[in-house]
Amino acid sequence: MSLEGEDRKAYILDMLDTMGKVKVNLLSEKLQVTPETIRRYLEELERENRIKRVYGGAVKVSGGVELPYADRTIHNIDAKRKIGKSAARLVCDGELIVIDVGTTTLQMVQHILHRKNLVVVTSSFGALKELIQYRNSNAFSGRIIFVGGDINSRQMTVSGTLAEDFMENLYADKAFVSVAGFSLDGGLTSYDLNECTLTRKILHHAGQSIVLADQSKIGCRNHFKIGDLSVADKIICNAPAPAEWETALAQMGVEWICAE
Repeated sequence: MSLEGEDRKAYILDMLDTMGKVKVNLLSEKLQVTPETIRRYLEELERENRIKRVYGGAVKVSGGVELPYADRTIHNIDAKRKIGKSAARLVCDGELIVIDVGTTTLQMVQHILHRKNLVVVTSSFGALKELIQYRNSNAFSGRIIFVGGDINSRQMTVSGTLAEDFMENLYADKAFVSVAGFSLDGGLTSYDLNECTLTRKILHHAGQSIVLADQSKIGCRNHFKIGDLSVADKIICNAPAPAEWETALAQMGVEWICAE
């Protein structure tokens, strides 16, 4: 394979999108260049804040600033729709579920309307708005509970101490949460400290914890850690788990569901 400069770096980024993590030796073999050349490319990509170097290779990193809510609703929308539909299949009649903040969890709402005696707890204004509209049109007959607290108008979310206190007194059958990134080493991570703390509380008070994340989140590590990957019972993604993750996921008891 004969690629030069920026083309090689683009190839490395494409591999990261697929695998979440890359090794110097594998890149050296694929690109037919020396390990020293690969390390130089990784150094350049890290200076550009596009990757984070780790021992023997590199992982993806997300930017330090989260896109506004309106922009995120259309970003990777096809993948999010598939994930939301797959997640909704796990919801049963008579359950109390939590739909956490996020534009991926939002895609669940239209697929749970037929469930009977459902109670939906959410801290997402987007989910709340859709549920109210469906309730007023008699498409949804379940109960809606909105978590109160500090409002983030840019992201259309609620978090903070009041929200955490509310969740302290509630136990859900299932919690469906979005994350900004996840990896074996970094666990589940978030852009926002307050949202991170609330999500941690939600997961702790759920009988089953289900993470919804599209392929772009694989291998990403953000500033605030929600918890180890093992706190998730299931991960729903639009792509298969990286092959090198499979043994670790099995040992942690985490089921990976590939959305279709």
